[in-house]
Amino acid sequence: MDILINHLLASQEEINMVAHDIGGPPAILWSHENPKKVKRLILLNTVLFPFKTPLDASSHLFFNIPLLNNVIMSDFGLKILMNTLTQSRNKIVKAPIQDIINWHENLTKKVKLKTIFDPLTDRKNNEVPLLANQFKKLAIQKFLIVAQNDPLCYQHIKKLQEQNPSVPSFTLDNCGHYIPIDQPNQLNEILLKILAI
Repeated sequence: MDILINHLLASQEEINMVAHDIGGPPAILWSHENPKKVKRLILLNTVLFPFKTPLDASSHLFFNIPLLNNVIMSDFGLKILMNTLTQSRNKIVKAPIQDIINWHENLTKKVKLKTIFDPLTDRKNNEVPLLANQFKKLAIQKFLIVAQNDPLCYQHIKKLQEQNPSVPSFTLDNCGHYIPIDQPNQLNEILLKILAI
């Protein structure tokens, strides 16, 4: 992130950082380390707390059983996962899902494993809760976008919302985990509203 953002930004430019799911922790960390370069930090349902929900337990089980994690890493497994966690059954959402599957097909097995397992290591699990405090201390504009029907990250974003009552938040109804796929128009309206603040 550091190399990419510094390559894209002029020295005095600021960015609007938008992050979702496991993208939230690195976005908070980068914002914490580079507050003068971040104008706004916008978190969509993101992972920040060590919850022990049945879904958390089952997902860790899936990722740690060799045959099951091979299925999850497969293009078929990703397609099933994305369709399961996307609320909309509209045919329009099938195109972006297929685009992601096509991109996934080109990754090596090593990269797929790293993408899935790196965020689940004990060291990273222990670091993540500390970022909630860093988020609270950030002296930049912060916003939360909450999808109530997200079975993976809703509890995380809700707790972050409760810990930061002064941070403006926007709620999306009828929206699962993949917010840009489920509610692209609603999400765009919210982002435009935030960027106008």
